Amino acid sequence: MILDEVDAYPYRESHLLHFAVKRARKPGGKTIYLTATPTPAMQQQALKGEMSLAYIPARHHGYPVPEPELLAEGQLRYPRTSQELVLPPTVIELIYQSVVIDQVRLFIFVPSVRLAEQAARAINQVVERDGWFENRESRNWAEFCHAGDPRRDQKRTGFSRGNFPILVTTTILERGITIAPVNVLVLYADAEKIFDEGALVQMAGRTGRTEAYPKGKVWLVGARVSP
Repeated sequence: MILDEVDAYPYRESHLLHFAVKRARKPGGKTIYLTATPTPAMQQQALKGEMSLAYIPARHHGYPVPEPELLAEGQLRYPRTSQELVLPPTVIELIYQSVVIDQVRLFIFVPSVRLAEQAARAINQVVERDGWFENRESRNWAEFCHAGDPRRDQKRTGFSRGNFPILVTTTILERGITIAPVNVLVLYADAEKIFDEGALVQMAGRTGRTEAYPKGKVWLVGARVSP
């Protein structure tokens, strides 16, 4: 029995699915779990020798997953419901570095639907104000995406095709999508109730997935670096 993405919903939290896997496995058979983010319980089992552990130190192209850069930005604050999001200069510089200087598309992950919409709007205002893409035909530099967005599939396809360089999204796109070249920026990365260790690793894993752009850049930005 081989299970991929074993840490993901719904298997991780489902006792029924755990039972179904055990029941489906042939007596004396083996179960192989595949995951980039093993659960704490699985890590403890491996440390105790209750489960064999095989490391895969690099991707198919020979490079490891890019290591995130942690940035504490005290000016990054949650906007109130009636307020627009104000992006700190450091965040604007990171976005500019990726899409203008490096000419690499950018995934921006945020912890809520409201922030996805506000961040995309704030980025478009900055881009238009500062004239980042004066000769660009489309005026949609940043789009947002979340589970409740009826156009989420169209936006994902448009981003993949390079129709716009920035996609602000919730964790809906933390898995199962490969785009190259692309960098990753996580805003409010210290939102621990939404972004646990596994989610941050999965989001970071969206970059560096192809031989054409194997390294990539990952920035985790929060008001503080949590212990």
